[in-house]
Parts: sequence; C-alpha cells; structure tokens
Amino acid sequence: MVESKKEGDRQRLPGDLHHLGQVDHRYLERVRRAILHIFPHWNWRVGEEPIDVWCYSNCAEASLSLNGEGLGRKRMEKNGYLQWEVPYEPGRLVAEGFDEEGNLVLTVVNETTGAPAGIDLKPDRQTMKADKKDLVVVNVSIVDEKGRVVPTAENLVVFSLEGPARILGVGNGNPISHEPDKSDRRRAFNGLCQVIVQSTWEAGGIILRAASRGLKPSEIRLSSGEEDQVP
Repeated sequence: MVESKKEGDRQRLPGDLHHLGQVDHRYLERVRRAILHIFPHWNWRVGEEPIDVWCYSNCAEASLSLNGEGLGRKRMEKNGYLQWEVPYEPGRLVAEGFDEEGNLVLTVVNETTGAPAGIDLKPDRQTMKADKKDLVVVNVSIVDEKGRVVPTAENLVVFSLEGPARILGVGNGNPISHEPDKSDRRRAFNGLCQVIVQSTWEAGGIILRAASRGLKPSEIRLSSGEEDQVP
C-alpha cells in the first residue's frame, strides 16, 4: 500500500516527510524533544491487503499495537525509520516511543474515524491590518461527530465572507488538483483544505463562513483595524 510521503505543500499543510526532517540529528540538537510519527491514516476498507505502517522517530525504540494487540517493538536506527505490515481492522493504532533506558517517553494514536459530519476552521490569527495587504490563513478540516479529522474526506467546501475583507485564494495541497486557486470553494484533500482572507482599506468585523452539502456549517469571526490597533 503506497501512501503519499511528501514533505509539505505551498498551503503549509505538513506531509509525512516533514516529520522525517524533524528527526534529523541536526534539528534535534536544536529542539531536544521526543518526536514520534506514524502513517498512513487508519481509515481503510475491511478486507484490503495488509497496510504498510511507517514510523519516524528520534526515540531509541518504538512499538506498535492495534486495538491492544502488540505488533512488535523495534530498535530505531539514527535518522532511519521503522515499518510494520499490519492486517487492517478498524480501531486504534498506537505507537509508543522509548528512550535508551527503556522508559516510555511518547505515545501517538491513529484512530479510525466516523463519517464526515462538520467543518472545523482554524485561523492563524484573529486580527489583521486594514491595509489591503494583510492576510489571515485559515486551515479547514472535515471532521466527524467527535471532531476528529476524516483523512479520506474529499468534500467540496464553499466559503463566504461578511465584512471588509475578500477571499484571496484557496488550496488543498493536492499536487494533481486542477481546481482554480482564485475561487470561493475548494475540495478537501486528505480531509484538509485552506482559505486565505485578505483585508481591505476598511476596518471592521469579519465573518468567514464555510458550508458543504451534508455537513454542519461553520463560521469564525475575524477583525481588521488600524496598524496601531493590531497586535
């Protein structure tokens, strides 16, 4: 099973190779923290071929389990990766990282989600300057009833604005998408997309709304103001 391992994209949505770069020893000399990442997601069809599960980490060892059943603990080579072949069944895929003394230092979980149910909007900030140049980048996630990102979702999301702002562009990180970047809508890719909001010369409150057929809509409030009023 082949899964995209791209580092990231121009929408700043990190890919799996982003995490591989983080375990590089030169990076770790600066951050000095444990890193553990497993992929792909865990939303597949029952009866598919076994899934190749990859693990990037700077821990000394890592283990993998599915629904409480251990799948093995392995030694992590420096700047390397680990791999397990796992027969698929829905549930919780859990990786644990251990230090040289065998102490558990980090746990990550990939969990089978429910069906798409709503839209989650996360802006990189709430305010911008009313200078017709400033931007707010909003990451958009398709989520299930529990608020978990649905990694297989491809829902078309339509955006609208109320207030002194305009939609500068949209994206989703899909390298083979032919959708226009200058638009008020974008289809999710791996459950994610993005919209960029730009200010005008006018200050005031802004409401960004997102809707998709069959999903609960979402909205967030932003604002634009004079330069000395914006943090």
